[in-house]
This record gives sequence, C-alpha cells and structure tokens, in this order.
Amino acid sequence: MKTPRQLCASACTLLMLTLVVGEVSAQRDPFTSPRSPDGRVPVTLVLVSNGLSPAIMRRAGAEPRNVIVLDAGSASARQLSDALFGLMIMEAHDPNGSKRSDNELSRFRLSKSRPVVSWSSEALIRLQAATTTRIRGVGAGRVLEVWVKPLPAPAP
Repeated sequence: MKTPRQLCASACTLLMLTLVVGEVSAQRDPFTSPRSPDGRVPVTLVLVSNGLSPAIMRRAGAEPRNVIVLDAGSASARQLSDALFGLMIMEAHDPNGSKRSDNELSRFRLSKSRPVVSWSSEALIRLQAATTTRIRGVGAGRVLEVWVKPLPAPAP
C-alpha cells in the first residue's frame, strides 16, 4: 500500500504529465500560434467573393508571406486541402524563398487526388465567421491564420 506521500507524488507527476501533454497537443493545433518555433509554416487563409479558383501567394517581403485565397461561394475542404498541399510543395522546393514574389498570384491544380486535411472543414467554418480584413495585394476578405507542418525537401 502506498503512503500518503507516495500518493501525493504520483498525483503531482500525473498532473505534470497532463499539463505537458496538453501543451504539446496545443502546439500541434493548426489554429494555435506556436509559442516557440516548431517548424510549422504560417499560412493566412483569405475568403473573398471573386468567383475564381483558389490561388496561392508566396511573398518575398510583404506580410503575410504565405497566403491562400479562396472564393466564398465555392470554397470546399477539398480545395483548401489541395491549396495547402500545393503551397507546401512550393515551400519544399524553395525553402529559402528565392522564388517568392510580392505580386505573383499562382493557381494550383493537382494531377492526383490527395487526402483532405482533417481540419480543413473546421478551418472553413472559422474562416466564414472571421472578421473582414484588408490584405495588401488581395483586398478585403475574411482572414484566418493557420500553421502547417512542412513537407520534406525533395532529394537533389
């Protein structure tokens, strides 16, 4: 049988583990800004009413640097997932950003279907409820920032 001191030590250890696991889980949440760099790439999602297909901006100097523009009338979890994957491919091929352009808007289409990102539907719901903000080079739209795990760089 454990003494009261052992029980207290076990309870404290369990509490500390719970707090640490909760902290790590929170850092993996795509909607939570990391408190310290964890390798994820910040991506700003912008919902506009332009009737166009999703577009990606990788900007050299302007903030936000990684932008995905979605149409409010047709945005879907599949489109968002494909755009996120496209952006991560661009990041993997150009991790230092030498090919970035402040004024270039890229359309991205995948040749093969990719799995839908598990949190993309929730991101669209949050995006539709977000406040309208003006983003230079894009215009006014509903804005949400997410943090996405990068893809490994391709082998040379």
